[in-house]
Amino acid sequence: MPHFLNGGAEKNLIRVINNLSEEAYDISILCLQHLGNNADLLRKGIKIIDIDTPSIYLSIFKIARVIKQIKPDVIFCWMGYLNAYMAFFIPFFRKKFKWFCRESNIPTLVNTQFKFPWLFDFFYKKLNRYDKIIAQSAVMSKDLQVNFGVLPGKIIIINNSIDFKENEKNKTCVLEKEPGKFYLLFVGGLRIEKRAHILIDALALLPENYMLVIVGSGDELEKVTIAIHSQHLQKRVEIISDCYNPVPYYQRADCLLLSSAFEGFPNVVIEAFACGCPAIGYNIAGGANEALDNYGGFSLQDKSVQDFADNIIWVCESARLDREKIIRNCKDKYDINRVIPIYDSIFSEPNH
Repeated sequence: MPHFLNGGAEKNLIRVINNLSEEAYDISILCLQHLGNNADLLRKGIKIIDIDTPSIYLSIFKIARVIKQIKPDVIFCWMGYLNAYMAFFIPFFRKKFKWFCRESNIPTLVNTQFKFPWLFDFFYKKLNRYDKIIAQSAVMSKDLQVNFGVLPGKIIIINNSIDFKENEKNKTCVLEKEPGKFYLLFVGGLRIEKRAHILIDALALLPENYMLVIVGSGDELEKVTIAIHSQHLQKRVEIISDCYNPVPYYQRADCLLLSSAFEGFPNVVIEAFACGCPAIGYNIAGGANEALDNYGGFSLQDKSVQDFADNIIWVCESARLDREKIIRNCKDKYDINRVIPIYDSIFSEPNH
């Protein structure tokens, strides 16, 4: 892993590791930099190896040294750009390990954000060197096949999951809800592709009893703050920059808002559903539509901010959604206990 910052990929790694059998697996996590507090959520007995190398381009020699020392049975890369980078070097390892990776987003879209997009396009075309590639959504799987030549037999689709036992533990704090007010929620990194400015524009079109809570931080935080002040919405927006337990906010929220330009498979939607919170998002590239295609989820065809605002009002005031049904449906489809046997099966496959 690159780090332990507060993202969906990091949360899913920890969720999977914490539910793998302690008797069956001896697990070490190699991170490029030990940043973020999510490592504190790991169960006891997990070894963390910090190679303290901020640049991925300079990491291969340290990674190779650690692999030589540990001599693992399985090597699992858990983040898109790291997957692509390591794919190039797989043939240089003399010992035949089992190599797996998990894609975290839509490569065609994400690669454009790198300094050298052509380089990562080149790396991604080496992905067939992995024994198995986990895609979070059907759209992600198609992107890997069509644009990078990944063989269909190499790909397994595993959606993000929720640990409902852990979810119950995180419900200890109950947030007060002021009568007559509706609480909208955004959870995620404030990066350019998340388009948080849409949330502010939509809130400005809503009645004054609609409040927005933003749980997250990032490069776009200053722009978001400026937009809030320019539209005089300071009293209706709360920004929580550092939050490792958003569950109470999902519980209180009347609706989760997804404003992204693209998503791999939005963890926040599943987290919201696990708390009975409905979710609205645009019909966008990636796996967001698959996540929203559940009871309580709404994918908007119209890309206008006005339509976004109109649908927020409808969900909060007219839809009459059954929050317990949202939770049940989420558990039936995304419970971590449905996912772990799939990981067990691919780990136990013989080397090719």
